[in-house]
Amino acid sequence: PTFVSSSSQAPTATSTIQNRNTTISNAFDDLLGFSDNAPIAQLSGAPPAITNGPTDAFGGFNALVAPSTTPADQSGSSGKRPWIRGTIKASHASGSPMVNWSKVQLMLRVYKSSGNGAAAATVVVKVSNHNDTSALTNLTLNLKDFGNVAIGSVTPGSSSESSKIGPFSYPMTDKPLELKGTLSTSDCQVPVKLHLPVSMHFSPMEGLALEDVSAQLASPNWFALSTKLPVTTGSESVKSMLSSFLRMAEVEPQLSGPTNGTFAGQSVGSGAQVRLLAKIKTDKVKIDLKVTNAQLAEEIVSDLKRLVL
Repeated sequence: PTFVSSSSQAPTATSTIQNRNTTISNAFDDLLGFSDNAPIAQLSGAPPAITNGPTDAFGGFNALVAPSTTPADQSGSSGKRPWIRGTIKASHASGSPMVNWSKVQLMLRVYKSSGNGAAAATVVVKVSNHNDTSALTNLTLNLKDFGNVAIGSVTPGSSSESSKIGPFSYPMTDKPLELKGTLSTSDCQVPVKLHLPVSMHFSPMEGLALEDVSAQLASPNWFALSTKLPVTTGSESVKSMLSSFLRMAEVEPQLSGPTNGTFAGQSVGSGAQVRLLAKIKTDKVKIDLKVTNAQLAEEIVSDLKRLVL
């Protein structure tokens, strides 16, 4: 783009970067209905018919590149891995009433794994005991169709992590995976669920520029969702954690600065395209999401809401 100032001076590098960030932000806002010049993208009805090829998915726009072939845990996914909240059904606990399961926190980290052509993941489980006096003695995680995983005793005010568990294969393309089981101590147990994210189906899209993403978002073939997430572990690591969790590449990070990030990825199985804009503040991050499949967009937002950032 051409920049013209009242003093007829050439634009500075700072003004160029700010303009690019504003352009990509406006492109996301248009799809979310924040501009009077673009309709709101709806999440009802069938997704528009698009092809899955890397160069024609946007009706002739040819700036797309193929997914990176870099190993899974390197490009676009090598940042700090965030914890994902698991579910403990404290109201369904049985055995000794000494343990207050509502004061026990279950979390997991997910790692890409090989799955004979299908998406697959291994996980590390972390249990934190916030009870004042009750220890979780000889704690064991039992997962349906997998078996027992020893976690050990967790004293009040402490945490314990498992070794890597799995791999677990995803049976359906572009769907998350839910693992059911129980946490058991020497004298009580409680049902639990582990939610493995849909992003294990994704591959980062390398080589895009911010102008490419802005042009892509001008296509009508997108479904838009937006959400806000709390930030409790420090805003400086949010972009790295989002990139790792979503398995998406940040687009021109050198131009975005620490408080904005644009990310690009696609589903390996279906070719569905995913673009995300993150606007980061000290205590929260606003996520604007664009996906070429409506149901996949909802799955991603549901997964994001389980993150510990």
